[in-house]
Amino acid sequence: MIVRHANGTTPFNRLRNEMEQMFRGFFDDVPEFGLVAERTFPPLNVWEDDANLYAEAELPGVNMSDIEIFVSGDELTVKGERKASTEEDAAWHRRERGAGTFSRAIRLPVEIDAEKVEAGLTNGVLLITLPKSLAARPRKIEVKAS
Repeated sequence: MIVRHANGTTPFNRLRNEMEQMFRGFFDDVPEFGLVAERTFPPLNVWEDDANLYAEAELPGVNMSDIEIFVSGDELTVKGERKASTEEDAAWHRRERGAGTFSRAIRLPVEIDAEKVEAGLTNGVLLITLPKSLAARPRKIEVKAS
């Protein structure tokens, strides 16, 4: 006897959904399972202080000369290329590090001064400093007694 709940699901379907949720991400990148997940590259952290936004991207194996950074309106774009290893005569046993071109665009939460954007690459981490426009910076308002 199969018990159906008001929403039409069976206990078996609920169990299957819970198992899928539990293992989601576990078999990503395993082509035999047909579950290859699309990864976002490069991973980014974005935070702010009163004067700037900061974007930090992990780019191991990428040279600064292979990175392009664009700011247009409220969008930041990081483009580049990680070149493939040149070990052509080698017998590869595992090759998990991706190579090729990448492009990542994100919407910025505030307007920035595109003329003053700076970037640096240290130990495979790209740090982009995006100064906020004067209009986007917090202003202290003086309270006057009446």
